[in-house]
Amino acid sequence: SAGMPGMRVKDDLARALTGQWKVDMFSAPCSSPCKFCCGMCIPCCFAHSQRGKILDVTGEQYLCCGGSCPCCQQPCQDREPWMCLEACCCLHVAIMTNRFMIQTRFDIQNDACDETLLGVTACINILADCAAIVADRERAEHLHHCADCVNTVVCSCMLTQQAIQLEAIEEDLAQRPYGGPPQHIVMMLPPTQQTMVQATQALRMNDGGAPPPPRAPSVAGPPMSGQLERPGSMPPGVAPAMQVMPQPQLQAQGRQIWLTVPQGYQPGMPVPFSTDDGRQMTAAVPAGHFAGQQFAVLT
Repeated sequence: SAGMPGMRVKDDLARALTGQWKVDMFSAPCSSPCKFCCGMCIPCCFAHSQRGKILDVTGEQYLCCGGSCPCCQQPCQDREPWMCLEACCCLHVAIMTNRFMIQTRFDIQNDACDETLLGVTACINILADCAAIVADRERAEHLHHCADCVNTVVCSCMLTQQAIQLEAIEEDLAQRPYGGPPQHIVMMLPPTQQTMVQATQALRMNDGGAPPPPRAPSVAGPPMSGQLERPGSMPPGVAPAMQVMPQPQLQAQGRQIWLTVPQGYQPGMPVPFSTDDGRQMTAAVPAGHFAGQQFAVLT
């Protein structure tokens, strides 16, 4: 949309999500007036705080704008000052990225009025731009002011709805630890976000958490001896929404195992693999190694 750039849940991904928001967007201001006022007055701080909570719950590294910009495709080593700069300089993108992450990490479908509000916002912005070209300057400025007011209200409604949802998520986590998004949802995410989720799942599994559900064998036949199954695979009966990245392959030589760096993995990222005796392990990609290159691991 013209007034709300950034990541949005659309098409197959939107249809795959099944959960509901705690409150709908129209009811959010009345459900929590204080949060709505904060969204109107200090939206940058509100968006920054929400991203921090989302990353704390999911355990993911910070990726500027969620990887929606071509120049922001690698996770940052530290959140600050980059997360603060995103919230201040790209507020709309920050809010939409927060929304995208909440929906995809916690299986929440689009709000019924999402498309309506964003469509109205886009129309008003386009109308204001057209008025600036063909109408007098004063009338164009009035329309731009109206567009700014609508953008502010919509952003505040989104921030309020997302804040209420995060509170509900934190309450649920007190009884049930976070186990990551469903695997069929992971496979529909953009490649950069797939990598973020899969790396976090590998670390969680290595730390003793529950491993991700196993996937069905490939339609091309059973996996070859020594071939790994990569985290984030499709469950049985679900068609893949995008091409799966190549899987790492093993070649055992006694206690030494050779791993092939999968597509999309960077130095320092953990690559999960299974040993001959069935142990689940991970090994960090060494410095200077990229997709297709091999490195040795001692088990």
